Amino acid sequence: MTTPSGLTSPFPSRRPAAAYDDLLARVLPQAREQRMWSPSDGPMPSLFVSHGAPFTLDDPQWLGDLFDWARSIPEPRAIVVVSAHWEQAPVAISGAAADIPVVQMSMPGLALTDYRAKAPGAAVAHPTADHFVPLLLAVGAADDPGSAVTAIDRMVMGNSTRSVQLT
Repeated sequence: MTTPSGLTSPFPSRRPAAAYDDLLARVLPQAREQRMWSPSDGPMPSLFVSHGAPFTLDDPQWLGDLFDWARSIPEPRAIVVVSAHWEQAPVAISGAAADIPVVQMSMPGLALTDYRAKAPGAAVAHPTADHFVPLLLAVGAADDPGSAVTAIDRMVMGNSTRSVQLT
């Protein structure tokens, strides 16, 4: 498809977030059938979800990968989100009581780590810390940081969407 500016787009539609709308229409019945978490399942995993870049919301494969990943674990009773796009110290919290209650917490300042001095190559992979530090928070929230497994791993337009699950 060619965009109005004459550039070629890898996405099938010009409508913003069309892939997300298409996914919802296709999978909503399956999502309603997901098994709810119970204490016998043990702790829910800690997840680091990389979006690579904003345009992944229009990437049907990435959205399908996320849906498949979500179906591989029980439906949570609540979700805590720490976003790379909300950095504030002291920590701030917001919430919503939708189908599954969601609490969003601001990412604290970078007193968390000295990764740039300890890993000089990190500046190439992460020119800014905002998309790396949430991974450290997911590792810290896990019971077993050594349990990390890659759930999604591909490149989209030169951006990594590697996402990790920890128990």
